[in-house]
Amino acid sequence: MKKIFIVTEGPSEEHFAKAILAPHFLDYEKIIIPITILTKRDNRHGIMYKGGMNSYSKMQNSLEPVLKRASKSEDSYVSTMVDFYALPTDTPGYANAMKYSDAYDKVRQLENSILQKVGHERHFKPYIQLHEFEALLFADIEQLSTEYFDCQIDELRQAISAQPNPELINNSFETAPSKRILKAIPAYDKTVAGIEVLRRIGLNKIRDKCRHFNDWITHLEQI
Repeated sequence: MKKIFIVTEGPSEEHFAKAILAPHFLDYEKIIIPITILTKRDNRHGIMYKGGMNSYSKMQNSLEPVLKRASKSEDSYVSTMVDFYALPTDTPGYANAMKYSDAYDKVRQLENSILQKVGHERHFKPYIQLHEFEALLFADIEQLSTEYFDCQIDELRQAISAQPNPELINNSFETAPSKRILKAIPAYDKTVAGIEVLRRIGLNKIRDKCRHFNDWITHLEQI
């Protein structure tokens, strides 16, 4: 079976890959192996800190050993799952990508620039999530009520009504998808409850509502 290593920004994306992507790709005879970005290593105490990306080098450092391993096999591939929201400004091609007004053009430019920087084109497909991981929950925001039945989500309903495309719910500090959810549901837990809600929404509906995400999944299915 083919192996697809996904370097993820944090534990939520890692759990998403394990719980939702991995079962799907078994039907395509592919094994999903998520690896969370290593952000700090404490050699003295033997501790590794994972998750978050305050500079592009964190992702680069996590990618390099995985790509080195994958490039030695005809059946191994590498991708990423990191947020466009708060993407480090030292990411390859960042300044040029920000010149575009269309969000899809921005992430495509960034993904292409990362690919050019990293190389390994046969084995590597970078993916940047518009605008962040929580956007996927807006594919069916009503499902949050099944997990947090005592919370009011009217403002979330209004957000998706005003912008039906979850990937285009914008990325300011106040209005990014995660900020909107936390305002409505202060107890929101993305790593546990968020993954369960996405499981209920289902991969098919997420793909139907989020075209950049769907393009990524389709590419991985076809390699």
